[in-house]
Amino acid sequence: MSRPVIYKFRLYVADDALNSAQARTNLAELCKTHLAGRCEVEVVDVFKQPQRALSDAIYLTPTLVRTWPLPVRCIVGTLSQTAMVLRVLDLEGDFAAGPPRGEMPPPRGAATRKAAERGGDLTAGPPQGEMR
Repeated sequence: MSRPVIYKFRLYVADDALNSAQARTNLAELCKTHLAGRCEVEVVDVFKQPQRALSDAIYLTPTLVRTWPLPVRCIVGTLSQTAMVLRVLDLEGDFAAGPPRGEMPPPRGAATRKAAERGGDLTAGPPQGEMR
């Protein structure tokens, strides 16, 4: 029997700054609600590991990176807008509740991906909100 997809995240924070603490709390809630038992989170404190943050091209905190499954996805901010976070990380819809065992989500087209990066509107201008 196939295993469910395990999502891997890396959260870059700035020590115990308020927005970093909020991002930790919001990510924990998102994982509990939408990915129960199907995610791993690594927290990187940029004050303790500045070279790692720089080598990973992280210049703002908090920053959440979905490292698996590919493609890599990234969002900056407190992660308080759950719907936007789910959309940017490709976790929205029925798939967020959990795919049947062993199934991967369907690939997303370039236009859909660009729309998600703009907040979901195919006609929108530059990205807005907490996305990067």
